[in-house]
Amino acid sequence: MVYWMQIFVLVQELLLELLLLIDSTALVEVGAIVHSNGVLGANVCIGSGTFVGSAVTVGQSTTIGYNVSLSNCVIGDSCIISQWGVHRSRWVFGG
Repeated sequence: MVYWMQIFVLVQELLLELLLLIDSTALVEVGAIVHSNGVLGANVCIGSGTFVGSAVTVGQSTTIGYNVSLSNCVIGDSCIISQWGVHRSRWVFGG
């Protein structure tokens, strides 16, 4: 019984760490996917159907449109990425 409680506490701690990568004011719409290592700043909006990969950082007050695919890039503060975009390969936007 003690073993299961230890596992439960460990899982809770890991989930809490993951939640810290997404600011509490960020909005992720239904149907959007954010990888567990993706970082979302304050007041970010992620549109439905969007994929945010593991090596992605999105700065504060940024809006990512619908059906966008982001991987291995950094999006700066106060940027707008329109719908249907595909951004990859160590790109840096805004700043």
